[in-house]
Amino acid sequence: MHVGGSANTDENGDGISDGGLMWTNPTFEQLTREAAVEKDPAKRQDMYAQAEEILVWTDAAIIPIYFYTRNTVTKPYINRTFSLSGHEALEKWSITP
Repeated sequence: MHVGGSANTDENGDGISDGGLMWTNPTFEQLTREAAVEKDPAKRQDMYAQAEEILVWTDAAIIPIYFYTRNTVTKPYINRTFSLSGHEALEKWSITP
């Protein structure tokens, strides 16, 4: 999330996305830009953690209050597949004898 990085469109033609978060912090901006190109995964994770600290705690620019979740129950003899996108490939499930 960078200044002007809203996914909303510019409906009134003023060159600025309508809606979105109207907040900026130079340290946050620098951390996220540098983390985006950092090759070391541990260092990149630390940089994003620092940026998250600024976004959620220091400036309290957003409050993440809801995460999409779902509970599922499966018999122990069913081997399920899970994907990162949430779409399950039922044809890849198997039954353990």
